[in-house]
Amino acid sequence: MGLNRHMSVQPVWRGAWPTRGEPLAIVLPGRAQPVQFALEIVTRLSLPSLNCVALGAEGNTWYPGRFMEPIDSNQPDVDHSLERIESLVAEAESRGIPRHQIALVGFSQGACVVCEYAYRHQVRWGTVVSFTGGLIGPENQRWETVGPGLAGTPVLLTNSDSDPWVPLARTQQTAAVFRGLGAEVHQPVYPARRHEVTDAEISEARKLLLALMTA
Repeated sequence: MGLNRHMSVQPVWRGAWPTRGEPLAIVLPGRAQPVQFALEIVTRLSLPSLNCVALGAEGNTWYPGRFMEPIDSNQPDVDHSLERIESLVAEAESRGIPRHQIALVGFSQGACVVCEYAYRHQVRWGTVVSFTGGLIGPENQRWETVGPGLAGTPVLLTNSDSDPWVPLARTQQTAAVFRGLGAEVHQPVYPARRHEVTDAEISEARKLLLALMTA
């Protein structure tokens, strides 16, 4: 698959590796956003006892094209992005943090990577939070939904009704796929909202993360 350019980007922590049995949040920024954007999301969540790690992309871009282009046109970058998350998750597991205690959080392009990663690594995750994202692939792509692959994972999929980068229809399609895989999906729509993460969305994500922390 070639050299993975994202592996050279060091994660940035708010907190540290959790002790065995404590949750971990992995947070990804969007296209052209530095890792500091993900850290701002962490700050806005106001959960200082939750250990969080922000993963940045090399060049601040996870893959070059639009997420609804044919997936081959964004390769090998899509696979490299997923491999970068998996490497961190595997290290978490080696430290005694199972996947059902890991939260996957992303915005925009980072949210699309998070959705795609959860779809390709179907287990019971702690939670999946996609701020304005969806599964990666062209408009006519279809996804298999055989069995309870996400096994009750709480999923938050937010979007506006007029986002310029992520069509609401793709977020709705992603919600249907995840429900078909057994996830518990909440998919609020924010009319006329700009391409951003609003306080209302932060509040919804905070509820899921609090539930993970107190489970």
